[in-house]
Amino acid sequence: MKEPDRGRTRTTFAGAPAVAGLTLVSRLLGLFRDMATAAVFGAGPVLDAFTVAFRLPNLARRLLGEGALSAAVLPALVKTREERGQSVADTLAAAVVGRLAVGLSLATLAIEVVLIALALGWIGDLDDEWRLLWGLTAACGPLATFTCVGAQLAAALHARGRFVAAAACPVLLNLFWIAGAVGAAIAIGRGTAPERAIYQIAAAVSLGGAAQMALMLFALKRGGFVWRWDPAGTRPAIRAIRAAVAPALVGLSVAQVNSLIDGFASWGFAAPAGEPTAELLPGVLYPLSPGAGVAAAACLAVRALCGPAGLGWSAEAELLAAVTAAVAAFVPASRLLGMTEVWELVGVRRGRG
Repeated sequence: MKEPDRGRTRTTFAGAPAVAGLTLVSRLLGLFRDMATAAVFGAGPVLDAFTVAFRLPNLARRLLGEGALSAAVLPALVKTREERGQSVADTLAAAVVGRLAVGLSLATLAIEVVLIALALGWIGDLDDEWRLLWGLTAACGPLATFTCVGAQLAAALHARGRFVAAAACPVLLNLFWIAGAVGAAIAIGRGTAPERAIYQIAAAVSLGGAAQMALMLFALKRGGFVWRWDPAGTRPAIRAIRAAVAPALVGLSVAQVNSLIDGFASWGFAAPAGEPTAELLPGVLYPLSPGAGVAAAACLAVRALCGPAGLGWSAEAELLAAVTAAVAAFVPASRLLGMTEVWELVGVRRGRG
């Protein structure tokens, strides 16, 4: 192995403990985030609306962020650095980030105009629940641009052998989310309606996305990244990236768009206002159990069976608790730590549904 390669390998593995630690912290904060959010709002139409609204930036992140685009950009940056040097690789990264930032900003702005018009009732004759959904989607919309651009900044950092800043980004987002949940709890305690307080979490999430991008910009600057613009020189590499992205983008779009449609369809067929729904439970149980797919299928099956039978939410909760117990039989106890607390915080008890 050549000495430069050995040095890069040593640098890469030197950051592995920090990345692993930050990933663990992120998972724990994510669990606490979901528990805190459920504790503040309970299982009902307000939190359901936010859950569905959050799918749109997630769709963009999985397609143009950590999905197809990053999978094509990172190899191109590494290859360019090895063949033509770091400065040329930086120029290519700047071209990718600049074009993506401009394109997504314009697209987000156009979508925001429509969503805000829907939320304010300027378009169509929508009820309050649908207006809440579109308003929260608009509030979460900027996160799509921040996360997608941030993912390409992370690719530039990875190409330089720097991984810690990108690994810290989920931790940062979870902290902002938790801060938003705390603010919402305080607002509700002072008499603010939950339909208004939930916007604090949506705004905090978008601010968290901006903070993520700022963190990676700082890390790049500290690592010696220089922004150079050479549209003509980077055009062939950009074309190659587009060619590599297209097939993966089409493949990922099928699953991700289907997931987005499922979310909005579930929202449309959810229980009436004031009656809690079961769709939230799989998302809360997911960080705890590898049997989340079973729990998710159980939630849908229970709603389908209990609804026509005329059974109330208490009966559904009992059945879901039984399913959770069955899943627990196949899961190590350490993975189920806090399961009782989750059920309590979600509000599956008499008096709150």
